[in-house]
Amino acid sequence: MIFEKLKKIVIAYIANNFKLSNKLTKVNNHLGLKLTEIEKAQQVLAQKLQNLEKQMHLKLYSLDSKMQVLLRKSMENEIFALRNSVLPYANLPIRLSHFLLLSYNKHIPKYSHHNLGDFIQTIATKNALLFLNPKTTFEFFDRDSLISYYPVRGGGIIL
Repeated sequence: MIFEKLKKIVIAYIANNFKLSNKLTKVNNHLGLKLTEIEKAQQVLAQKLQNLEKQMHLKLYSLDSKMQVLLRKSMENEIFALRNSVLPYANLPIRLSHFLLLSYNKHIPKYSHHNLGDFIQTIATKNALLFLNPKTTFEFFDRDSLISYYPVRGGGIIL
């Protein structure tokens, strides 16, 4: 009698554990499938991210190229404006006693330095020319308007 009661309890316990084990197996399999789907989605997202990075790189390269073209055009326009202000009419005779000097009346603080040597050189050049010919005339061109040509490491020439 006790044996029969224990037998029923053990059988019920085993059956209950078997059902629970089957449910856990089904849940585990379902979670495994979901995990596989998530891993595939991560791979797809990683690929899309790589594609977006490539597209952004190409667009930035294209934008940089366009910006370089615009900067070059702007610099050319400024150089042509300087040339046209110096020689507005190519057929006019050149006056031998008329000179163009760079003006240092103002300064663009963006570059955070003043070139005192150039300023003194301009004054010395003007005084030397006036000493040689008191009737010498001058035009002054603002140095900072040549800002499109600003060498990275200093020095350089304007072509």
